[in-house]
Amino acid sequence: MVRSLPFYLICSLVLFAPLAYIGTSQELMSSGLAFIERGTYHPFWSLSLPRIILALLAGFMLAASGYLLQTTLKNPLADSGILGVNAGASLGAVCALLLPSWFGWSISAENALIAFSMAGGLLSSVPILIVSRLSSSSLTLLTGVAVTAILSACSSALIFTIGQGRTDLALQWMAGGLYGRGWEQVLYLLPWAIFALGFIALMFIPLKWVRYDDSTLRGGHQRASAQGYYFDRHSADHCPCSFRHRSNRLYWAGNSAYGKAHLQE
Repeated sequence: MVRSLPFYLICSLVLFAPLAYIGTSQELMSSGLAFIERGTYHPFWSLSLPRIILALLAGFMLAASGYLLQTTLKNPLADSGILGVNAGASLGAVCALLLPSWFGWSISAENALIAFSMAGGLLSSVPILIVSRLSSSSLTLLTGVAVTAILSACSSALIFTIGQGRTDLALQWMAGGLYGRGWEQVLYLLPWAIFALGFIALMFIPLKWVRYDDSTLRGGHQRASAQGYYFDRHSADHCPCSFRHRSNRLYWAGNSAYGKAHLQE
């Protein structure tokens, strides 16, 4: 906890320093009220702030994806860029720019990009998850590199068939630029960020156990058994499990005034 204190302090300064500056600036406060009430254009509220929020949301979701991949695959080198997820999402984005025009689908560009990118990222992660279950972590990374190369080549081949106008849009989207982004894109991304945060909060405790491999868990069980303790799941009515000593006695290691406690059989 003490080691993490500087990190939390830096994060707090990064988050709250801009808010403090906005709160103390009379010009920004008055222009912000005018923007909210009447939709008056202002460079900060109309352009800068939504792009800052988009950058923060994108960074948060990239960090969340890295945490989930490294935890589930038990590999500290796992990354969405290495394992082919980014390449799959990029290929999906390119397909979103091509397929609706080819087949005459009546779908907006924003909805098509979101749907196709998510589908591409999910489908590209399937072979990685299969290999991670059947083989070692090094082979998982090599498979991810191979999938990334194949999907990137497919994306490059399709980009040349789009045309100049759509090529610029595809490259801009794949590069992750904030040009031309505003509050509409924030509203697109915000629900997914909230969903990701809720999922991680819900699965945080199980994910902590997923990080340990079988040898570590077996080692902890052997150390507990060597000290004479074991788990009994049926000894207490009010609790699904209780901690016992093999000799049915517990001796306090602290103050001897506690004496010894006998556990009922």
